[in-house]
Amino acid sequence: MARVVQQRTGPSYLYLVVVFVFIALISLGLAIWMYLNASETSKTLADTETKLKALASSSEMSGDSIEKMMDQFRRSRKTVVHQLRNEQDELTKLITGNQTTPAAALAQAKTALDKPDSKESLVPELLDLAAQLKKLGELAAQQKSLLGQKQQELASKDQAMDELDQAKEQQLAELRAKVQQMDGGLQQMDSRYKADLDQAQKDWERKRQELNINISKVTRTALKLEDEVKRLRKRVEELLVIIRKATAGEGEAKVALKPDAKILKVSTQGDVCYISIGALDRVKTGLTFSVYPPSGVTDDGQGKATIRVTSVLENTSECRVVSVAKGETISLDDPVANVAFDPTQTFTFAVEGQFDLYGMGRATSEGAEDTKAMIRRAGGIIADEINIETDFIVIGTEPIKPSKPEPTAGAQEWQVYREQLKVSDRYNEVLSKAEDMQIPVFNTNKFLAFMGYTPSKTDL
Repeated sequence: MARVVQQRTGPSYLYLVVVFVFIALISLGLAIWMYLNASETSKTLADTETKLKALASSSEMSGDSIEKMMDQFRRSRKTVVHQLRNEQDELTKLITGNQTTPAAALAQAKTALDKPDSKESLVPELLDLAAQLKKLGELAAQQKSLLGQKQQELASKDQAMDELDQAKEQQLAELRAKVQQMDGGLQQMDSRYKADLDQAQKDWERKRQELNINISKVTRTALKLEDEVKRLRKRVEELLVIIRKATAGEGEAKVALKPDAKILKVSTQGDVCYISIGALDRVKTGLTFSVYPPSGVTDDGQGKATIRVTSVLENTSECRVVSVAKGETISLDDPVANVAFDPTQTFTFAVEGQFDLYGMGRATSEGAEDTKAMIRRAGGIIADEINIETDFIVIGTEPIKPSKPEPTAGAQEWQVYREQLKVSDRYNEVLSKAEDMQIPVFNTNKFLAFMGYTPSKTDL
């Protein structure tokens, strides 16, 4: 029995040793692992503590705002950094109006504060903007209210316009009905009008043909009468020439010798006189007369004095004495005359040639125009040609008949010759007509004497 017990005890002891060694090894391994893990934990804890200090100091961590954020973390599991980042984003958006970085928002805020009219911080600036926005909002509300009123008014007007449109449509419908009714009547009238027009055209064509026939007859009659008038006119001219020749020195020439008025009064100084004709006799201021002796107008027209009208009354005129011949005086009842003037009739003159009115020694066409102007001022008229109605002819200086150039003369010399010959022939033709028709002819001196006027450039 004792031997058996010893044999069993030996192996059990060996197992215990093995288990103990195994447990010792496990413990040693755990100890080593725990040592290594504690070192890593210490390092992590140190890093965490460094980061915490970088995020906030102990005094900052004890602040109310941080405590509130920690409390918020306990309720919503939102970290303090997360809450701070949300607040930062909100402030950035409030400053810039959009989502941006804090640095960009800070730069914009500094730029706004750097303006001359900005406040020391953004809060007053934002308050001002808020006040302005409020005013703008109130103004917008007013405008919105006004817009509402205008929209109501516009709606009322639109309604009124709709009613007017409806009324107009109704009126248009009525008018269309009337137009259709009138159109039917117009068509009937048009048919009648076309029928009447056709008849009128036929009548007009018939009358036109009749008128053409009558016009042809009248034209032939007029041509015959015109020929007869020409024949009779020619006969009258021939008879007048015969009469003038038969009464030479008494006809037209005698009219020229007839006084126009007489002297009524002469001033004591002899420089003013009054004549027996006035405005009713067609006297005008500036008209001149020759004063003749009581025996009457002289054949050459030379008087003893010349006078010019200065004032015109109805039946008398006041005159200024222009000149008095040597040894002569103006007396009562002396006759006065102007060949171009007559109280009861108008004389017709023909002015031909060139005149030397101003004693310049050279006759010109301008002198002829001045002569015509003198006649018109006295009441006479100028004829374009000499005929039986011509009362007097005033003729200028007799032109020299040109000598005919040599056949070898130049074209210009022949041209001058032909022009001078034409003037000379015209002068002789006028004298011939005057002689044939027994028309009195006045040269320059005789004409001026009968006019009682010596012209000067200042007068014309």
